[in-house]
Amino acid sequence: MSRTRTPRRLGRDGFFQAPESIRWGLGIWGLGFAIMIAADGHLGFRDFTGILVAASCLASLRLTTLQTLVFNIAGLLSFNWLFVPPRYTLDIHHKQDVALVLMVFASGALISLLTSRLRELLQAERHVADETEDQLQLSEQLLSQHTPQDKFKVLEQWAAEQGIAPLHGLISPHWPYRPALHAHTAVVINKPNKTALRGLIASCNEISEQGPLTGRHESSSLLYLPLKSGGRAWGSVAYAAPQGLTLNQQLKQMGQLKRWCAVLANDLERWYTQNALDRVQQEHRSQQLRSTLLAAIAHDFRTPLATLLTTVGQLRNRQQPLPVADAQHLAVTLSDEIHHLQKMSENTLQLARLEASSPPIPMQWESLQEICGTVAQQFRKAYPARTLQVTLPAEPLLMECNAVLLAQALDNLLDNAANYSGADQPVELQLAVEGDQRVLRVLDRGPGIPDAIKPRVFDLFARGADLGLPEDVSRHRTGFGLGLALCKAVADAHHSTLRISNRDGGGSIFVWRLPSPTHAPDGLPE
Repeated sequence: MSRTRTPRRLGRDGFFQAPESIRWGLGIWGLGFAIMIAADGHLGFRDFTGILVAASCLASLRLTTLQTLVFNIAGLLSFNWLFVPPRYTLDIHHKQDVALVLMVFASGALISLLTSRLRELLQAERHVADETEDQLQLSEQLLSQHTPQDKFKVLEQWAAEQGIAPLHGLISPHWPYRPALHAHTAVVINKPNKTALRGLIASCNEISEQGPLTGRHESSSLLYLPLKSGGRAWGSVAYAAPQGLTLNQQLKQMGQLKRWCAVLANDLERWYTQNALDRVQQEHRSQQLRSTLLAAIAHDFRTPLATLLTTVGQLRNRQQPLPVADAQHLAVTLSDEIHHLQKMSENTLQLARLEASSPPIPMQWESLQEICGTVAQQFRKAYPARTLQVTLPAEPLLMECNAVLLAQALDNLLDNAANYSGADQPVELQLAVEGDQRVLRVLDRGPGIPDAIKPRVFDLFARGADLGLPEDVSRHRTGFGLGLALCKAVADAHHSTLRISNRDGGGSIFVWRLPSPTHAPDGLPE
């Protein structure tokens, strides 16, 4: 959650910094002298020394060290002029009066200076805490942005609150860092002119501050600050040299912007590093997937291919015509093995595509009822002897999805239910609306899944025997463990969840929860 930030402007320097503190000092010292004047004639000047010390201490609570010293000297001279004999002169006739005045001045000045210094240290600590809080808030805002341009806009907004505008920028698009940055390769922000662009490039490549107050190119009208982090520069920033500020204020402003630039540089380094790490991990996953798929294909495609070759060889070498029953049996065998190969190929290609995540999966508005109907029709055609019970709501349910992937995942879930349940047991497909979700369920009456195995059911190449299922269950497996892995990948691609649980009375339930769309087009898709 972002927090409200109060911009802090630079104040005045020297004695006249914080005019309200000067008014406070005048008020306290004025009150002290008013009391002494009112009591004059009733008390001697020695009795007024306590009031003098009290006024000095109270005034120092809000005065700077320099202001405290000036007020103490002025107060002592005024006290000597008004109350120490001879009055209305700065002379002191008695030595003991000189010692008394000096002692009062020294004690009052010491106490007030220590008090003032302590207050300044507390203010400095508070200032450091405020700066740390500022940097934390800036870092949080930068973290919420996803491109270098958007991150720079956050820095630009912060600078504008301090009256620094316009702000030009240059960000390196490379990782790892390349020492020589050029205009045609960098991300240029706010269209700086040629001179400013050359300054930005030089500041980034040389990792140095340039412009007024930096000792380099002092005649420049712009100040250039590198976005430096970890000994390398991720870009640079340029802004107009401030006008109408004292030297101290200009240095404070530059220091503040430098700290913000350091926060941006750290965030850019994190962003580039994370992107590079994501690319490496993605490439590693893709390479690992390709190697594993190739190994699995080489191993598990052998069985259906061997069956096809054997069947074709029998037909080719046979001298006599086949009986009708034998021919039909061979035709069914050929059809089943070809269908099996086709399904494994489709699962392999789709899983590889989802793992690579490039290009993005196209999504369109589709009717979930139509997808379920298509999948049910394919199931009944593939398993004519099996019973499939389909439950769909009457109200059309639209979903922005990839219909091909959704149908393929549902087809795999139904295949899994058919393979791991008895031939006389029905398979169920249900679609319902529950709260803000569209829920698909596939139910069977198989043996169920032990709790210890459930976390591994959706792993790549996980099959019944590999998961430790009983032999009478795992013997029905087909393929090489891609079906449920593909289902999980499709669910993740649709920002949904897929879970498995055991069914009362025996069997398994696959529950697929899809988020309801925030808006939908009028009518059903064509």
